[in-house]
Amino acid sequence: MKEKYLFFYFKTGWWHISAAKAVERYFGKKHPDTEILLVDGFGWSSPIVKSIVEWGYANAQSYAQWAYEFLYLLNKNYFIARLNQFLLSYFTKSYITKTIKQEQPDKIIIFHFFLVQPVLAALNKLWLDIPVITVVTDPFTATRTWFMEKSMHYVVYSERIRLYAMSLGIQEKNIVVCPPIIHEKFSLLPSEQEKNTIKQSLDLSLDKKIILLLGSWDGFPKWIATLTRIARYHLDAHVLIVCGRNKRLATQAQKIKDSYPHLSLHIYGFVDNVDALINISDIVLTKWWPAALFEILLCKKIPLINTYMWEQEKWNVQFVVDNGMGIYEPNTKKLVHHIKVLLDGDLSTYHTNRDAVPLKIGTQEIAEHIKEYGENS
Repeated sequence: MKEKYLFFYFKTGWWHISAAKAVERYFGKKHPDTEILLVDGFGWSSPIVKSIVEWGYANAQSYAQWAYEFLYLLNKNYFIARLNQFLLSYFTKSYITKTIKQEQPDKIIIFHFFLVQPVLAALNKLWLDIPVITVVTDPFTATRTWFMEKSMHYVVYSERIRLYAMSLGIQEKNIVVCPPIIHEKFSLLPSEQEKNTIKQSLDLSLDKKIILLLGSWDGFPKWIATLTRIARYHLDAHVLIVCGRNKRLATQAQKIKDSYPHLSLHIYGFVDNVDALINISDIVLTKWWPAALFEILLCKKIPLINTYMWEQEKWNVQFVVDNGMGIYEPNTKKLVHHIKVLLDGDLSTYHTNRDAVPLKIGTQEIAEHIKEYGENS
């Protein structure tokens, strides 16, 4: 009889969902005796609340960064964090309780901090003793909302997060440190011939450098100003921009393309070949969201960062800059200068520094930990 695991996530940021899907794929290949069910924690909860949370998250990231940063600051306070947990739990616990009761899983894995409280509340209501694991998907700086439950078992991505969790009262025995969950395709680097094939399929010249603007699935701030400066700089390069679900960004990018006919601008919406786009690019300009951090570096590219969310993404930027693997430049005018230098200069120092830092994909390690967890208890 197959073991059944429930993977709970929210659609607030691709990092949570992609982690859950990567582990699901691993189980499908290596442990076919295990059934994985991906569950959106909102389910049939109030569509108004669901849209407010998902839409609000996306738009705060793209158009009101100060608001997102202010909410992050507020959640550093224990009582505010607990209140926010309670409010989200109120709208999700009924669906989560019904799902757990119906599916009777052998294990539950949580990929979003706002799902910890409703899952535990559901188990208490149902009088069920099911092993629960929380995978903390922030690599270096995590909101305290992840660590509100002292008895929870946590998987974290760095020693820095482990120490932070312990400072909040989590026992060391309840924390396991593993490399981050990344799609395995980012470790499969294409040959030059394969890169040329990808470029031809995208109608890109083989002899031109490529600049990729890559945000999260909602785009990111400063892109229009940055794209306009790139257009005015008359760089002899293809410019690719991935707008994700952000239709407004795509519309504005099209206006820039129409206004600057010399600009070789290629506009994409939500794509499933981001690994191919990174691999064929010479420079990747990005907002430093967690998934991009490791995906770009695993593809052996140089990240050029022009924005991040204080304080959540600060240490992501520090990780790259302190190790000499990329550049952080918030000034859009100076940013274009860096692009020019990187396109024309010697990049060997960046590559050497990157190769000196051990980067691993932790999907297998975390999946096997999930498989083994609770079996001997």
